[in-house]
Amino acid sequence: MIYRYGDNYANIGSASGSSAGKYLVQYSTARSLPPGLHLCNMAVKIHGNFCKKGFQGVISPPGVYGTLLARFRIENNGTDVAKVHALQNRTSLTCQGGDRPGVQAPSLSPAMMNASLSSQEPTRALQLTARVAPFNPPRNISDLPRVTRMLRAAGIHNGEYQPQVPNLTALGASVKKIVAGISTLPENTMHLQNGWTQLAPQVQGDYGKNYAMRLYVAYSGYLCLRASEALYPMYTPSGNQEVKLTLGPEEAYIVTFSSKPPLATKGFWSLTAYNSQKFLINNPLGRYSVGDRTELTYPDGIPVYGNQSSHDDGSFQVLIQPADTQPPANWTSK
Repeated sequence: MIYRYGDNYANIGSASGSSAGKYLVQYSTARSLPPGLHLCNMAVKIHGNFCKKGFQGVISPPGVYGTLLARFRIENNGTDVAKVHALQNRTSLTCQGGDRPGVQAPSLSPAMMNASLSSQEPTRALQLTARVAPFNPPRNISDLPRVTRMLRAAGIHNGEYQPQVPNLTALGASVKKIVAGISTLPENTMHLQNGWTQLAPQVQGDYGKNYAMRLYVAYSGYLCLRASEALYPMYTPSGNQEVKLTLGPEEAYIVTFSSKPPLATKGFWSLTAYNSQKFLINNPLGRYSVGDRTELTYPDGIPVYGNQSSHDDGSFQVLIQPADTQPPANWTSK
C-alpha cells in the first residue's frame, strides 16, 4: 500500500510472512490507529469487532487517496502463469458499508486528475496537489501545521493554487539539483562495492518528515518500496549521481556478478532494462529481465541456478546489447 505522496506505509505478502485472508482497509480522520498494518493479534483491543468478523488485520492509511500494488512472483512461465491467474481470480477488493462521518473526499477520477489543469507540468503538479491536499494530510500528522504553512507559501490554500514565482521550470531544476545533493549525504546512502550504492533503509519507501528524500525518490523511482520489501542498487562510479547508460551500434555491456546475490527466503533478484521513458524495451527475444529465475549459466555452461547446478558459487556474466543485433549463440540462454 502506497500513500498518495509516495510513502509505502503497509505491506502484505510473502516477504513479511502475511497470512492469506481478508484485511480491512479503513481511513480514520481521527487517526485512531497510526498509519500501517495492524494484525488482529496486535490490534484486537482497538478493533476487536473487526477481528471477530474474520479479518486478518486492519490497514490504516494516512489519507484518503493511495495506490495498491499487487505482484505475483513467477518461477516457471509455462506453469506458474496459470497459478497466478487462479490467485488473481481469488483476489478482490470490496466496499464495506457506506460513507463514514468526517470523510467527504471526492472520488479520484480522471476528471479530477486532468480537468482544467495547466498544460505546463510544474504548474499542473501544484494544481493537482492543491486538489488532493485537503483530504490527504502529511504521513506524520504531527507535522500538519508546518506542512500547511509550506503549502501556503507555495501558493496552495483551500484547494486552489495561486502562482508565487514567475518561472516554475527554472525553480524545479534548481530544487532537483539541491535534492540530488542531499541524496548523497552519508545518512541517506549506503556505499556498496565496485561503484554501487543504495538508499539507506530509513529513507527508502517510507519517509516520515524527510520530504527532500521523498522528492528525490519521486524523481528517480516513484513508488519505491521499503527496504524490508525490496532493494534498489544504483551504479554510481563517480560516487554521487546515478549513471545513465546508453548503447550505440556495435556496442555492448557485460555485467559481471562475482557470485550469486544473497537472497532472503522467498526472495529474488532481477536485472531489468528500461528505455529513456522508463518503459521496457521491445526485443526479438522477448526478454525484459534476467535473474535467479532465468536459465543463467557459468562460463563452462553449468547452470547458475537449479538442480543441475554443481557450483557452490562463482562468477557469471550477463550480456546487454542492442535489440537489433543478433547475440552470440553462447550468450543466449533459453
